[in-house]
Amino acid sequence: MKTLLISILLLAILQPVSAELVNLNPNPDGEPWYVGGLRPLTHSDSLYLQSLPKLRLTTEQARRNRPAEIDNTQHPYFRPIFSQDGGSCGQASGIGYNFTYEIDWERGVSADTPENQYPTHYTWNFLNRGNGGGSWYWDGWNIIDAGGCPNIETYGGDIATGGRTRWMDGYNLYRAGMDNRVLEMSSIYVGDSLGLATLKAWMNDHLDDSEIGGLANFACGVSGMDIVYLNDDNPDPGKQCVTRWDPDMNHAMTFVGYNDSIRYDYNNDGQYTNDIDINGDEIVDMRDWEMGALIVANSWGTDWGDGGKIYMMYKLLAEDGSDGGIWLNTVHVLRARETYSPLMTAKATITHYCRNKLKISAGIAADPDADEPEQSIDFPMFNFQGGEHYMSGGQSGADITIEIGLDVTPLLSFVELGETFQFFLIVEENDPENSSFGSINHLALIDETQDEPVEYEWSQDAVLINNNDVTYCPVNAAIDFDRVEIPEQNIPAATVDEPYEYPFIAQNGEPPYTWNLLMDYNETSAVSEFPDFGGSQIYPSDNDDGFSRQELQFYFPFYGELHDHIFIGTDGSIGFEYNTTSARNASAVINNRIITPYGTDLMLVPEDGDGIWIASDSLQMKIKWISSRFEEPDFDLEMIACLHKSGEIDFFYGDVDPSSNWVAGISAGDGVNYEILTISGENQIEAEYHHTFGYPNLPDNMELTEDGILQGAPTEDDQSWQLSVLVEDFNRVSAQRTFTFTTGESGSGQNPAPFALELSQNVPNPFNPTTTISYSIPQKGKVEIEVFNIKGQKVTTLVNESKEAGSHSAIWDGRDSSDKPCSSGIYFYRLQNGSHTQTRKMLLLQ
Repeated sequence: MKTLLISILLLAILQPVSAELVNLNPNPDGEPWYVGGLRPLTHSDSLYLQSLPKLRLTTEQARRNRPAEIDNTQHPYFRPIFSQDGGSCGQASGIGYNFTYEIDWERGVSADTPENQYPTHYTWNFLNRGNGGGSWYWDGWNIIDAGGCPNIETYGGDIATGGRTRWMDGYNLYRAGMDNRVLEMSSIYVGDSLGLATLKAWMNDHLDDSEIGGLANFACGVSGMDIVYLNDDNPDPGKQCVTRWDPDMNHAMTFVGYNDSIRYDYNNDGQYTNDIDINGDEIVDMRDWEMGALIVANSWGTDWGDGGKIYMMYKLLAEDGSDGGIWLNTVHVLRARETYSPLMTAKATITHYCRNKLKISAGIAADPDADEPEQSIDFPMFNFQGGEHYMSGGQSGADITIEIGLDVTPLLSFVELGETFQFFLIVEENDPENSSFGSINHLALIDETQDEPVEYEWSQDAVLINNNDVTYCPVNAAIDFDRVEIPEQNIPAATVDEPYEYPFIAQNGEPPYTWNLLMDYNETSAVSEFPDFGGSQIYPSDNDDGFSRQELQFYFPFYGELHDHIFIGTDGSIGFEYNTTSARNASAVINNRIITPYGTDLMLVPEDGDGIWIASDSLQMKIKWISSRFEEPDFDLEMIACLHKSGEIDFFYGDVDPSSNWVAGISAGDGVNYEILTISGENQIEAEYHHTFGYPNLPDNMELTEDGILQGAPTEDDQSWQLSVLVEDFNRVSAQRTFTFTTGESGSGQNPAPFALELSQNVPNPFNPTTTISYSIPQKGKVEIEVFNIKGQKVTTLVNESKEAGSHSAIWDGRDSSDKPCSSGIYFYRLQNGSHTQTRKMLLLQ
């Protein structure tokens, strides 16, 4: 078998991810094959990626038959192969291919025209440090998630005037891009056969029975990869296939399909197997597979591989990166929004001589005379970025000034409708050498909730940006719109130890809705004697960034879930998964399920007496750290975290020499439920400071699903709880409401309703094509019966009229209000009579 080794001697040296760009194309006259220059991965990157939703097939999904081969480049939504500029592989794969494909599929348009393609350089130029360096695909996705992305036609080409340093100048250009958005990002662990099956299912049907599937991005090393030409035993003889990547992770690409029949004889035994141990580790797993390959699309033009594509053996999904596998055995996928339009935007004109010294954000305060915002949002494209260039990236005097647009819609969650509030543009400068200066020249807040946009102008003249400080520019406005809300609902009581389900209903705003149960810990602080500690020492996997798994002698409740073990990290945190044991800033705490008494880059120095100790019994576990900061052995830290069976958490601080770079808090990891201590980052901690988190008063064994279903089987009888629920609509505007949830005595059934209203279970259930819904009302009055899908969106109205007292029925034929057949799935039907409602669930099988 002929082997083509892409391991040219001059390029065989391992290059760190921050290395200079290198052209791997051996043909000096061909299109460059650039690698290197990637932004080094940070600890925050790792925590962010770990916090992404993880896709995994259910047992039922895993049993489904799927095609033996798929090539999604054959769909019109895949942009033709192109050649990247510089180190833009992350944006070429993540934006040029994946985002373009996903949003064009959602909209049903072809990716062969500039108006349906999305430029690599819009996101890359915010991320490349102003010198053409590399970035990661999720960096670009986060920019599009926060502010959108113009198409190539609007941007003026993939590169456009200004090349690698240009930032768009003009509010109208930014506003045009705001309609093109990421919906969600997820990860798929592909290091085992179930993970591979999940990836293949994603490529087949997006894991939701869609007509076509999606793409996936990954990172690998290409400086010394091994490529073979497939022999005649293959269905695609003569095509190229990667059999091993280089250990140096320096390039990002896109999986676009797969073929189960591609084969390569790794052990040269004359056969192709997936069921024998070929690597001698006495385990038969995917690392022993010789059959099956994914299809990779690259951004090195059509001269690379076979028209810009190449096969890669399944085996490399499971291999460690040092053994030729992909980065972290993980791929990342996204979905795009078919439609989106911001409700409130900001237009700002800013002058400054060095853009990477500025951070631009936005905030809001209910008080129209406030000096500072009460709530704020950041933007990943204006965060001390872009290198030492003028604001627009060029070198002329005009490039010192830029006009930008910001989508500030999420701030509407904090607006009192119709009441005047204060909007703030926030500009922070970090220029310790005092080498640059600038000004805010103009600001306008634009209300797009009306038929015609309403613009609120900043009334002041230009102001200088405060040197090495924060500058707030306010605009007063009053906005009234159809905001999402949670109507008053009658929640039926539950029966102890019996299954319970209740779907919350939201209205107005822009569905679909996403729900969360708000779980607020009761916090108290005091000064108390640092506890004596007689526990035993534990030894983490490494003294720097290591961890130790410890079993608990009780079930520890934490944000509504019970845990029987924890992972104790050397960086001052406690996690519940082996890879989430560290958080060094507030963002890392918020995005991970974690307990962090003192989070920073710590390191144990045993010869100085550093270590971790535990003391545990059936009621509590205490963890004690004595630690130093990384490469700072003189730094002193002594602290204890105590986890109680009741769910209470204590932080005790003894001998602490704090710095300004640390965080303390707890988090459910859902971005909604978290508590950050006010002392985080302070340079001093009061001697023997003690902070307690009291567990929220929540019903055991109950949860609120993302779709708004309160479900479970409560265990405490004759109890009452106040449940606060938060709903977020498609525009990320939110609302919340508190409800009373009660249980009756065990076996007593639900508490009787205070009125004789009854909604029966539909018959038949499951059903196809029709089902009958019976109900009774106590007296004559208006009756509404509406059907909702699992996302809380109204599907149709079955009854909307006055009815006599007594029993009635309605029939649903499985069609929506437009008379279109609904897809198979769970639906809810709600009866409303006066101020009273009842809701039940049904299952449609088409």
